[in-house]
Amino acid sequence: MSWRRRPKREAVLVAVPEVPARVRRHAFTVPTGRGAVRTAGQETAAVLAAFGVTPGTSFMDAVLLVVSELVANVVRHAADCTPMVEITLTVRRRLLVIDVADRHPDLPRVTPETAGEGLLTVLEVAGEYGGSLGVDPAPHGGGKTMRVQLMLPGVR
Repeated sequence: MSWRRRPKREAVLVAVPEVPARVRRHAFTVPTGRGAVRTAGQETAAVLAAFGVTPGTSFMDAVLLVVSELVANVVRHAADCTPMVEITLTVRRRLLVIDVADRHPDLPRVTPETAGEGLLTVLEVAGEYGGSLGVDPAPHGGGKTMRVQLMLPGVR
């Protein structure tokens, strides 16, 4: 077998719009009906892979667990006033921020003593990845955003 030399190709410069390299954000909505948790997990996995998180890693699994628990809580406790759950994933520098918003007026307590099983799981995962869990009331009233922050492993 002989190798042929291919002709050299000229380098082509392509204009790329300036985007902050360290901030990536993706927002999407999922109907709060049957299959909401599965749909949210599939979209989250695809977005994280596009952000550079390796599928099948413990970090990917942890994020999918967090999203599924938070979406399940919306379906369980807020579906009557929230037809669509809003999910936003943001990566900035060493941090992944997961926001899950609904329209239910009640703000859950997010302490280990007062949280239900799902939020306890989210608190544990956040702790394992040097992060936090919080709740912010919607600025317009009548809802809230559950916010989980996780440190990205291996990023300096």
